[in-house]
Amino acid sequence: MDLMSGLTAISKALDVAKALREFDGQLNDATYKFQVAELYAALADAKISLADAKEEIALKEREIISLKEKQRSKYKTINHQGYNFGLNENGEAFVDPFCPVCEQQHDLQIPLQTQSRIEKQCPKCKAKYTNYPRTTPETVSH
Repeated sequence: MDLMSGLTAISKALDVAKALREFDGQLNDATYKFQVAELYAALADAKISLADAKEEIALKEREIISLKEKQRSKYKTINHQGYNFGLNENGEAFVDPFCPVCEQQHDLQIPLQTQSRIEKQCPKCKAKYTNYPRTTPETVSH
């Protein structure tokens, strides 16, 4: 159940309560008990739906907080020869560029590691690069 189901159930419960109030003296005992049972059922459905919606909202809020935290923990970058380099607090680029595969597919900033004189490799996805920039970008002024 979701929020809309809960609101629908509340609306139904209110309709039943209104009918009970309007027909208070005119209803026989069986009809009255049936209306009260419908009211309780509608309220129970509403309570379940709203509890589910509350849980879903809390889950979404935790996800938003997690994504914001992840975004804050990322380095600012500068693109140099098709590769992104992380910048330190002085605006200077790190020595090794980030793995383009991990950045684009997994939203991760994984610096490449030197494997040989002409090859770097991502320690996470194991992608190998030979055409990476041999120099770092110039310092960025703020």
